[in-house]
Amino acid sequence: MAGKNYHSPSFFDSYPGFKRQLAAQMSDASSSSDNGDALLALQTVAHLCRNPARKLALLRDNNPEFLHLFFDRLGDFVLRNRGDLRAEGLAVLADVVGANSFSSSGGGEETEERANDQLFAKFSSSGTESGASLLMKFAQMPFEAVSVMSYEVLLRMASQRWGLETMDRQPGMMEFLMNRSAPGGQRKRVMELKHSILEAASVHPAAADVFQPSVLAKITEYVGRGVYFSQSMEMEVSVDV
Repeated sequence: MAGKNYHSPSFFDSYPGFKRQLAAQMSDASSSSDNGDALLALQTVAHLCRNPARKLALLRDNNPEFLHLFFDRLGDFVLRNRGDLRAEGLAVLADVVGANSFSSSGGGEETEERANDQLFAKFSSSGTESGASLLMKFAQMPFEAVSVMSYEVLLRMASQRWGLETMDRQPGMMEFLMNRSAPGGQRKRVMELKHSILEAASVHPAAADVFQPSVLAKITEYVGRGVYFSQSMEMEVSVDV
C-alpha cells in the first residue's frame, strides 16, 4: 500500500482491491476479532472521508453496495452494541458527517454539506428511528463515552445548515440541548459540549432562517449566560444587587 494517495478523489475506483478488502472486513462479524477488523475498516473509510472530494466520490452511483454495507455495519456498532463499541461507531459517524476545513473537489463547503446531509440520511435509514432521535437518546445514557460522542456528532452537525435543520425538526431536541441538567459525573464535559453546540448554532449565518425567532432568542440567551450558569447563580446576583 506504500505510496498510494489515499485522499485521491478516485481512490476507491483506482484501488478496487483495497475497496474489496474493506468490504470483506465490514462483512464478517462472527467473532470479536472480526468486530475489530470491521471497526478498523469503518474508521479507514471515515478517515478517507475527511477529504471532501473523497466523500463526494463515495456517493457516486458506482458505490451503492459499498455504501449500504458501510452504513449497515455502522448501524450494527451504534444500534446493536453497547459501551465502547457504540462510542467508537459514533466517532466514525462524527468523522463522516463533519465539515472539513479544506476541499479539493472544487465544489466548496456547500457541496460538502449536501454530501454530509445525504450521508446522515443514510445513517438514519439504517435504524428504526431518526438519527437525531438516536443521538438525543444516546446523549442521555449514563455511559460517558457514548454520551460524549453523541454530543460530538451534534457539534459537527451544528456548524452546517442541514445539521441545524435536522436538530430543529427533531421534537424536543432544542429544549434538551438548552436544559442545563446533566449526570453528576459527566456534568462538566456535557455542559461544555451543550454550550459549544448552541454557540455554533447561534452564530451560523442561517440561524435566523432555520429557527423560529423565539427559539433563536433562547439559544442566544443560553450562550450569553455562559457554560455553567444556573438559576441559583441568577438569584444570588439579584440579592447582591
